[in-house]
Amino acid sequence: MMTDADLPYNNLTAEQIAQNDIIVARIWRDQQLKDSDWIGTIPDHGQYSLYIAYRQELRDWPSTEAFPHTRPQV
Repeated sequence: MMTDADLPYNNLTAEQIAQNDIIVARIWRDQQLKDSDWIGTIPDHGQYSLYIAYRQELRDWPSTEAFPHTRPQV
């Protein structure tokens, strides 16, 4: 009979878990950038500046100490 200890995620090393966190964070970041691409085409949008700043935070995020655990917020 299989137990929780037999599941692959329970056998990951700390390094593998950290790498997984980075991969998940980058996927999330890339999706946020993709989802906000539209704002670049509407410079008179009421929140244009806010989104442009957010997108810059997303691009800079991997080089910060907050990466991958503290996500940028709009």
